[in-house]
Amino acid sequence: MRFFLSVILTVLCCGPLFSQRPRLFTERLGNHPQFPFLQFEKGITTRALFLKAVKDPESRSRYKTEFAVFNRLLRDIGFAKGYKDVRADQIENVFINPGTIGRLGFFNKESNYIYVKLNPAGEGDDGIAAWKITGPHGRYIHILHTCGNAFFIDGANIPCPIAEKPAADTVYKQDSAGRKDTVYKKDTVYIRIADSGRIVCHKKWEVTVDGGASFNSVPRFDNVTQHSRTDGARPTVEVSVSRIFNHWLQAGLLAAYRTLAYQDDLSGAVPHTWNEVYPAKPMIPLQLFGKATIGGPLGWQANTSLSAGFGWVARGTAKSGFTAGLKMGVAYFFNCRWGLGGSFEGQYFSNKLFALPITAGVRYRF
Repeated sequence: MRFFLSVILTVLCCGPLFSQRPRLFTERLGNHPQFPFLQFEKGITTRALFLKAVKDPESRSRYKTEFAVFNRLLRDIGFAKGYKDVRADQIENVFINPGTIGRLGFFNKESNYIYVKLNPAGEGDDGIAAWKITGPHGRYIHILHTCGNAFFIDGANIPCPIAEKPAADTVYKQDSAGRKDTVYKKDTVYIRIADSGRIVCHKKWEVTVDGGASFNSVPRFDNVTQHSRTDGARPTVEVSVSRIFNHWLQAGLLAAYRTLAYQDDLSGAVPHTWNEVYPAKPMIPLQLFGKATIGGPLGWQANTSLSAGFGWVARGTAKSGFTAGLKMGVAYFFNCRWGLGGSFEGQYFSNKLFALPITAGVRYRF
């Protein structure tokens, strides 16, 4: 009687799962994050950070609905107190082989699941990066790095009573009472990687906003009666938008606000006194640039940029014309979206003047 009851429950609850054909999933992950607080772009890059996000009160308060679903999943795999019982040694950093069949979670007003053959675009060569959380009795779930969505491998985590599923990947063990305990072999190969393993950020654009100080060169005169000297640093601002082609190459458009100034002892009303002279107040360069980067998508980066374009002079003794520049800088990205950076730049203007801006600011990727 117990066997027939389990068969009936299986047909009603899990029958559609076994009968339907999985949809080939080839889109990029991340369009409908199920558990946003666990996404890689939020900086979840190690087991310690994953566990911290799981137990962070902000995760529960900011994502009430999503966290409730996540906590229920933890209870389903054996954590009696949900997130409170999870330990670091129960979390693994793994890859899932492309082509694995299972149920992929997504969030669209509420949590849902689709039956897929998982082969998303944009993942690394090693497979689909995921966190594997194993409960105290061996049941487990995967949370995909990129999207923060749950993934249940077919045959391993059926959330309702299951009858004997005849398949090549099923073996049976007899317990002391003679009852069959179904165990599913995992046909997916899990490759353990270090917490610093290579992960790709799937961002296509970068916006930078920088501010700082700019020095400029001083003209020299071919006579002994006129002298010049620097006028010190002037505030400068620079904004850029660039397309990210890969982890080491970008190209885009930048605009800046710069003031070119120096002092001489002949331009003022009183001879032999120092007076400010403005070749450009301001100079607004609009340039195309290319940037090469050394370093991964997270942490420290070193970069070099070449730019060229047109510099417009609003007021001053200089004329609008060609401008070009070379920039070297460093940046630190906290996650796939946000970072800070600083740079030193040399800018040439067609009036044979040079500006030397030193700036720092924010980087945002999307």
